[in-house]
Amino acid sequence: MLTPPDGVTEHDLVAVLRRHWGIDATDLRYAPVGRGSHHWVLTARDGSVRFVTVDELDARRDSAEDPREVVLERLAAALGAARALADSGSELVVAPDPGNDGSLLAPVTDAFSTAVY
Repeated sequence: MLTPPDGVTEHDLVAVLRRHWGIDATDLRYAPVGRGSHHWVLTARDGSVRFVTVDELDARRDSAEDPREVVLERLAAALGAARALADSGSELVVAPDPGNDGSLLAPVTDAFSTAVY
């Protein structure tokens, strides 16, 4: 995606990163790369650098009737599979980092979710 999504602000992301992952962002830059998800490069107060993705749930529906909760469950299952592969020692995937509660996704707004790598 070449531009940040409408409906998600940097303030929204900084808040969810702090709340869900305990990350204090000092720099957050939109990265116009890839397809399907929106991407940011995050530098944390501790100097670590992470990759942040934001998914628009309505854009990931298989059909117009799919509720956002179903889309979120499918996305969580896909990320969970990547996490399980990485946890088993596979170097074939880059898996998302679990949040403070162990979940791999966090809502940014009702329409968007985020993951951290």
